This record gives sequence, C-alpha cells and structure tokens, in this order.
Amino acid sequence: MLSKIRKYKEYLFLIISLIVSFYVFHFQLQLSVIHNYVEFVSSIQNVFIFISGVLVAAFGITSFFATNRFIKKLKSLNVDLLIIERLFDLSLLSFILTIFPSFFLAQEQSSTNDILRVTLSIFIGLLTFFVLSLCDLIKAFRKILKITIDSEKERRKMTGNNDI
Repeated sequence: MLSKIRKYKEYLFLIISLIVSFYVFHFQLQLSVIHNYVEFVSSIQNVFIFISGVLVAAFGITSFFATNRFIKKLKSLNVDLLIIERLFDLSLLSFILTIFPSFFLAQEQSSTNDILRVTLSIFIGLLTFFVLSLCDLIKAFRKILKITIDSEKERRKMTGNNDI
C-alpha cells in the first residue's frame, strides 16, 4: 500500500492541491480579510523571488560541483537526474508563484470579482502543491545525505581515519 502511495504521490499532491483550491473558492476568501494586504502580498512576492533564486542555484550545483561526494553519491544511486528534474520543476513553479502577487497588487482591497477569487484559489492551490513537493524533495535529500554520511563513515573506518 505504501509503495503505491509513493508511486502516485505527485497525483496525490495534485488532488490535495485541487481540494484546497476548491475549498478556498467555495469559502469565498477575499483580499479584504487580509490586513495590510499590500505589504503581505509584497512580502510573499519577495519570498518567492528568493526561493526561485535558491532553486535555480541548486539546479546548477550538480554540474558545477561534479567532484563533490554528495553529488557523486547522487549519481551512484542513479537519482541525480530525478533530483535535477524536481529542482527544475520547483524552480518553474516558484517563478509562476512570483507572478501571482503582482496581479493581486493591481486589485483593490475591497474587490470582490470572480476573476480575483479564481486567481486567489489557483494561487493557494499551486502554493499547496509547491509546499508539498518541496517537503518531499527535502525528505529525499535527507535520505540521500544520510546514505552519504553512512558511507563516508564506513570509508573512514576502512582507511583508519576515524575523525568525523
């Protein structure tokens, strides 16, 4: 059962995001409920600009630090291309999430039109998908890092260098 969940986790993330998005649309969340929404939306945009930069930088690390033990372990486990693909997808998604706040800033705080509600629900759904995917990527990195550290400990025991 758990292996089937792992196999279809992207679909599960998508379903969860759609449920959240439909709930937000049905709940009729509006910008007027957010106090100081201009500052709030601007800060969200700044955070996603930073995250986009970090993800693009992490995407380029695999080719720049090809001799790093962690990168070598990624290649030996045959997950380097999968990680690169996930980083690229998250980079694109964070760039898309950076654009949404600009639309919100162009709206009046008291605006109640349906386009704004749809856009807000899509934004929150994409944000949910982004957070779930990012947590999954961090979990994968932790597993790979643990494997790398364990193999490095084993290598140092074999060579007699126990200083970790």
